[in-house]
Amino acid sequence: MIHHTLERAERIVVSSPGIIKHSCYLQQYADKCRVIPFCVDDSYIEKGVRSFLDVSEKKK
Repeated sequence: MIHHTLERAERIVVSSPGIIKHSCYLQQYADKCRVIPFCVDDSYIEKGVRSFLDVSEKKK
């Protein structure tokens, strides 16, 4: 059932390249896999915090 589902999938989303590398199921479908990390780079968080603080200051 797993192979049938993976065969039919257009894309397979995983959170790490290691998941593809170490999975006995995903290795043969690696060309369909796309890595989307669950975490966010700290620079994006810092940029968002600065932007939020700037808007908050303008509202005062």
